[in-house]
Amino acid sequence: MQQGPADDIFVNYTPFGHSDWSKIVADVDALGADGKKVGVISTINGDANVGFYKELAAAGVSAYDIPVVAFSVGEEELSGLDTSNLVGHLAAWNYFQSADTEANEAWVAAWKERMGEERVTNDPMEAHYIGFNMWINAVTVAGTTDVDAVRTAMYGQEFPNLTGGTAVMLPNHHLS
Repeated sequence: MQQGPADDIFVNYTPFGHSDWSKIVADVDALGADGKKVGVISTINGDANVGFYKELAAAGVSAYDIPVVAFSVGEEELSGLDTSNLVGHLAAWNYFQSADTEANEAWVAAWKERMGEERVTNDPMEAHYIGFNMWINAVTVAGTTDVDAVRTAMYGQEFPNLTGGTAVMLPNHHLS
């Protein structure tokens, strides 16, 4: 993949909770002037995404003009937005409540029954579901709750995730 000139790259870091996206969206929009192909790689966290996407819509920027690929946005943050303005933008997240599997549908239904129909599940919740179940399995294998024994028993643990795959605990303590 060939990288363009350095002046074609716009990097901007904002503090958590940033809310005034007008200047940043204007700068991104300006990068796409004259028909130049532009995209946004977004690592905006949490509810700050709401302001960003609202500002994109207010500026008339659509995914067909400047697509956004977000790596830290979930359905909870976007639930209050007019989603017609989001068509074409992409999100890469480990879990979405809308995943179409039997296991996920049952899990989401149980959550909503307990917490309320309007509540939304999210990626950290699925990660906890997987991790807790792996811990139970590792304790069973180790025959104890001793931290060192359980940590060793965690390596190679497998547990079905909610989206149709299997999570595997690697020796570096990350899931595959």
